[in-house]
Amino acid sequence: NDPVYKDSCLEFFVNFKPQTDGSGYMNCECNANGALLCGYGASRHNRTCIADLGIAQPTVTPLREADFWGYELLIPLSLIRNLYGDSCFKTGDILRGNFYKCGDDTEIPHYASWTEINNPTPNFHLPEFFGTLEMG
Repeated sequence: NDPVYKDSCLEFFVNFKPQTDGSGYMNCECNANGALLCGYGASRHNRTCIADLGIAQPTVTPLREADFWGYELLIPLSLIRNLYGDSCFKTGDILRGNFYKCGDDTEIPHYASWTEINNPTPNFHLPEFFGTLEMG
């Protein structure tokens, strides 16, 4: 739960129940070594570290090759249930989220997102710019 976004980092932000008023989103941020920063809240400020909740955290399996890296992220249903009160999903259910690549303190700072973020400075904690994710 260190600030991995300062390193080269891939991130996944998701609200599993966007139709529920007041629901927040989970941020999962990971570097090439598999170090994970994971929190929950409604905005960039006042986020709760998932590890501090005493519930199962996502599991990260880093994937490293000579010319790329990534990771697999397993989010336990028990975590979703603890945050959202429901972990039953069916085909067609809508989630809201975004995928990011960043490196705030790298030799060449960089920022990229799956959906467009119309903001004058890099800020991934803007749920109004999350895209639609549909359960298959």
